[in-house]
Amino acid sequence: MRLISFEVQTFLGRFARIGALAHGKVVDLTSAYVAYLADSQMESRSKALAKAIVPPDMLGFLEGGARSRDAACQALTYVADRMKREPLPLGPEGERLTFSEEEIRWLAPVPHPPMIRDGILTLDHYRFGMQRLLKISEKEAVPEAAKGMPIYWKPSRAGVAGHNAPIPWPKYTEKLDYEFELGMYIGRRGKDIPVEKANEYIAGYTIFNDLGCRDQQSLEMTLRLGPTKAKDFEASKIMVPCLVTAD
Repeated sequence: MRLISFEVQTFLGRFARIGALAHGKVVDLTSAYVAYLADSQMESRSKALAKAIVPPDMLGFLEGGARSRDAACQALTYVADRMKREPLPLGPEGERLTFSEEEIRWLAPVPHPPMIRDGILTLDHYRFGMQRLLKISEKEAVPEAAKGMPIYWKPSRAGVAGHNAPIPWPKYTEKLDYEFELGMYIGRRGKDIPVEKANEYIAGYTIFNDLGCRDQQSLEMTLRLGPTKAKDFEASKIMVPCLVTAD
């Protein structure tokens, strides 16, 4: 599945929802599951059940694990069948089940993540950074500790931005740059997870642009701390639309 978070305008204001890109549309997963339960199981409590199993926020959905994912798949199959007969399928109370991309405002897949960790995947990447930013010789660029522990820093979760969001250029830099990165969303709680079980904790993948102020970063790294303002500023972590599940 290609999961997304989005905002849609209604008569009562803008509302954030979760959905999936499927069948050429944005499918509202919560509303679609309400309609599925009401239609296929004649469930009188379809709305309450749907919001518990497929809640309209991504964090709640990920915490639901396999049960929520299975329900979302049922909802997508149901909508596909409805779309064969109806150009614009509606829910039991007239709610929209699908939208075009032009009707929504993209959010980051997880708009407000509890935490972010920005890590280095290869020692070559680490060595390159130490040589370029700190002017450390190749011989000394990779200390022994770097070979046996995770290397990461903790970006501010307030810097997350969604697809097509404007990028404010910080006034204190003349060298705004980006790094094209792979992102992984953790979907289960865990601690000291062994390598062979790591994939069981990954809810999905994304790609994103990690922005940085190169002139500011070079100065900050000479202090052996940070990065701070070089990496943490408004819309500095720009996520693409989708959280793509491993399947």
